[in-house]
Amino acid sequence: MRRIIITALTLIISGFVFGQDNLNGNNMETKKALLIIDIQNDYFEGGANPLIGSLEASINAKKLLDDFREKSLPVIHLQHFSTRAGSTFFIPNTKGVEIHENVVPISGEKVIAKYYPNSFRETDLLDYLKSNNITDLVICGMMTQMCVDATTRAAKDFGFICTVIGDACATKDLEIQGMNVAASEVQKSFLAALNYFYSTVKNTQEYLTGFKVLQVLNRIYVKDIDTAINFYENLLGVKCSLRFGYKEIGLELARVDDILIIAGSEEALEPIRNTNATFGVNSIENAKKFLLKNRGTMIRDIQQVPTGKNMTVKNSDGTVIEYVEFKKE
Repeated sequence: MRRIIITALTLIISGFVFGQDNLNGNNMETKKALLIIDIQNDYFEGGANPLIGSLEASINAKKLLDDFREKSLPVIHLQHFSTRAGSTFFIPNTKGVEIHENVVPISGEKVIAKYYPNSFRETDLLDYLKSNNITDLVICGMMTQMCVDATTRAAKDFGFICTVIGDACATKDLEIQGMNVAASEVQKSFLAALNYFYSTVKNTQEYLTGFKVLQVLNRIYVKDIDTAINFYENLLGVKCSLRFGYKEIGLELARVDDILIIAGSEEALEPIRNTNATFGVNSIENAKKFLLKNRGTMIRDIQQVPTGKNMTVKNSDGTVIEYVEFKKE
């Protein structure tokens, strides 16, 4: 009898734990959905409340939308309707409330009407996401400081993993206590705040390709590295931050600000003189995929170098670029 009771308790406890794991998503396969928030006509030129950069943001949102459609991933369009007294935009039954042509929904895509900045409030968004086993949300839209912000924070609190695509969002100039706040500052401030805990903020190119150009270094070829370092330190008012020898190929390199100084004999410099610049990237493998897909030609494939990993590619525009994924310090 004791063995039966213990076995029963074990099954009950394990069943409870297993159920909790499922509830917490520990056994749930990751599934993404795209949220497009309030990209509606009133936010564009000629609308009742035009934003700064709304057209550019909508073009980037369309790139995301095309990607999700191509991969048959869920897309949810949020459409705001303003019914409170004194509203000046997103008025029902007007042209301004309609979803912009760049991201107009197609058959099969979910469209949710909303009335508050938080897209979950008094809508079926949460139920829809749960019923479709969505775990991760890619979020874009308008306005950055209002509905994008409110929806992202709510989504995180509901347990979703959020990625906000910053250049697929738009905002406007604001004012507080008689002081003007430029749209660019509003954008940076709100995205920076969301990036701390509530989401990961990326740009469209980084999200779609899996890599990002982190820095661009201009290459200077010289014979005497000490003279060059001294000159550029004085010219730019910045000290040399990196210097190392590459004995295998007879070169010495140094960095002063965004200048990459490469020193060696004419014979040592000859194979690399036609390289126009050095781009630092966060993922050289993903950079390679993107460049080859976009008609780049591999000159030197990925290899280990003293600073990390590099490759040299002739881009489709004819420029020859060294791409480097620097070692993590």
